[in-house]
Amino acid sequence: MLAVTQEKGKPALQTFVKYARVELPPPRFSELSQVRKGFGDLFAAARTQKWRTLTVKVKHVFVSYT
Repeated sequence: MLAVTQEKGKPALQTFVKYARVELPPPRFSELSQVRKGFGDLFAAARTQKWRTLTVKVKHVFVSYT
């Protein structure tokens, strides 16, 4: 049963890995300052309760990383 599951899931996993390499790379060294600023803005918004005015997309990112 495990072998059958592996055979059927293999093409889907290969497709995921193919796109993940392109779409989900880690940030480059030159982008780290932007990442730091983004997290700093989110934490500042949480401290000042500005989170009430953040968009749903930004709230989702904040919640998923904390």
